[in-house]
Amino acid sequence: MDSYINQIQTSVPKHEAHQVFLSNLENIFDDPKIVRALKIFSKKSQIDRRYTVLNNLFADQNSFYPSEGPFPDTQKRMDIYQKEALSLVLKACEKLEEIQYSSITHLLVVSCTGFYAPGLDFDLVKHLGLSPKIKRSILGFMGCNAGISALRTADHIVQSDQNAKVLVVNLELCTLHLQKSNDINQVTPFLLFGDGCAVSIVSSLKSGLKLKEFHSQIIPQSEQLMSWNIGNHGFLMTLSSKVPAILKDVIGQYKDQILGSDQKNPLEFYAIHPGGKAILDAIGKGLQIESTQYQESLEVLRDYGNMSSASILFVLQKILAQNKVG
Repeated sequence: MDSYINQIQTSVPKHEAHQVFLSNLENIFDDPKIVRALKIFSKKSQIDRRYTVLNNLFADQNSFYPSEGPFPDTQKRMDIYQKEALSLVLKACEKLEEIQYSSITHLLVVSCTGFYAPGLDFDLVKHLGLSPKIKRSILGFMGCNAGISALRTADHIVQSDQNAKVLVVNLELCTLHLQKSNDINQVTPFLLFGDGCAVSIVSSLKSGLKLKEFHSQIIPQSEQLMSWNIGNHGFLMTLSSKVPAILKDVIGQYKDQILGSDQKNPLEFYAIHPGGKAILDAIGKGLQIESTQYQESLEVLRDYGNMSSASILFVLQKILAQNKVG
């Protein structure tokens, strides 16, 4: 039994975050070294815009991130998440074509940037008119990797039930977790991340992108390179500058295993998670491919930044919309 991503739709909030963030660096960070480093990094990032659910990011004491004093605590950030999450998902769902929500058998909600209960899955059942018998699952706190993990989970569901129709929701509100810090590894990620949502339908219907096989590889002794922890003032991320170089080496080392049976018929194009320009280039070099072969990933990074688990679905949506074959 083969499974397919039949369609993908996406949405982002209406408020632009990237240029607002760059224009307020001096107001956010006291250390001029941090400000200089972020300005240099922004020029290399090749990100033009990112989006946020927050309509008043910076500028004054009434902003979500005030110019003076502490940033909001975790409860306030989660209050915004609960307030804004549903509307952004519904905005993407409105674009789904010829969908009968009563036929959805499984709902998989993916997020690492916020939680509440009864949760987003429960709200979607009510607002979309999903069956009260629908099988609901939450895939939480797996970060960017969850975009692929969700598709693998949906594939497993369809493999076990040919009549299954899975609604996959990737919702990330990354801009709720900006931190005041003098640690460049904690600050740099928030020059990359934006808010976004992707909704997908996965079923056995032979239409769209076929899910063929999955491979997972843990890099030994890499757990200190990236972290995502819940703190008193939001979720705390650390992203080491060593990540791109290590990914380049590992991708090359495990290339044959990762590409699997497609080694016999080399791939023409790739959907790579747009974690950052350096990461995309490192993976491209490790796979020994040209940037034109992952152009969609570069475009998503440019237009939206890194939206954690939702990002790879934005890339796949571009590929699906172009009816690419190969």
